[in-house]
Amino acid sequence: MRKIKDSRSRIVIVDAYAEVVKGVICEAYKMDMKVSDGYVWFLPSLLTWDWYDTSYKNPYNLTCTKEQMKEGKYASTPLPVSSLSFARMV
Repeated sequence: MRKIKDSRSRIVIVDAYAEVVKGVICEAYKMDMKVSDGYVWFLPSLLTWDWYDTSYKNPYNLTCTKEQMKEGKYASTPLPVSSLSFARMV
């Protein structure tokens, strides 16, 4: 996450399982990398409607609340990251 922030990239594509996505978005919240801070997040389209709920399925003991996780607005994409030729991997 630090590398992404330091690169000044503003479009972030996350292609991972729900538990990992939770960790990424929680860390983004803590690092002021939210949509309101100018970031655009693309998340997997197969996430369940309650993916952001950290009160269960929280293997990484995330400290973000459900409300903090819901604060952002996220786009989902059915495309695997490997098919997005414009994506710059940091």
